[in-house]
Amino acid sequence: MSAEDAKRRSSLIAHRSALISGTLLFLLLRAALLFWRQPFFDELFTVWIAAKPFAGIVEALRFDSGPPLYYFVVHGMFLRGVLAARLLSLACAGVTFILLRSRTTAAFIYAVFPPAVLFAVDARSYAMCAMFITIGVLALHRDRSGVAAAHASDKSLAARTPRKNIPCTTK
Repeated sequence: MSAEDAKRRSSLIAHRSALISGTLLFLLLRAALLFWRQPFFDELFTVWIAAKPFAGIVEALRFDSGPPLYYFVVHGMFLRGVLAARLLSLACAGVTFILLRSRTTAAFIYAVFPPAVLFAVDARSYAMCAMFITIGVLALHRDRSGVAAAHASDKSLAARTPRKNIPCTTK
């Protein structure tokens, strides 16, 4: 084995070790919060509003602000209860982590960054929004024309923007 092959193998082992460590940190920190934290008002509101029919969700958001896409997904997937909505947020955070896996430093920071840990287990739209932003940034990085990034950022706006006469679609 040449010196270059040994160096490449050592680098690959270090990359895999960092990825495994980051994945374990990602899962352990979020699993602890997933079951340990008591539901708070915003999460209870999410479950209450998502139980309404689609038209009822839109109607309720006229008097409050909120990300309609998250409520629609929770409703459409028949998720009932705070834990089920938290698991949806955790799934979105997991997608974000997987998308960042080739960028070891970014994935590791995301795994331990306290707001990212908390938002990943909130029955709120934060993790979904972070997922769409990550998709947009990575698409922009890959597709310099910005078409794919514009579409992904549009989904992020739909996930996060209150529906108060603000168009959130691109044509």
